[in-house]
Amino acid sequence: MARQATLDGVLTPVIPELTQAAENYVAVRDERMKLTKEEVAKRSVVVDLMKSNNLTSYQDNANELTIVLETKTKVRVKIGGEEPEED
Repeated sequence: MARQATLDGVLTPVIPELTQAAENYVAVRDERMKLTKEEVAKRSVVVDLMKSNNLTSYQDNANELTIVLETKTKVRVKIGGEEPEED
């Protein structure tokens, strides 16, 4: 949809609900981006430990933990009864 042109000297009306919704979205987006960076760093630690121990899979039955190294930088982690999470 094409954006309507505004006339010179005419201000776009403020819609408080839209402004608040946009601010809420940006806050959540920025938090997700921060968490994504943290996730990537923590995944790298897991991958590096798997490689340094020459493992392609690891299982810790006491903690119901399973890790599978799928590629050089991708791991699949499952804890307890949850489905494996692909990274």
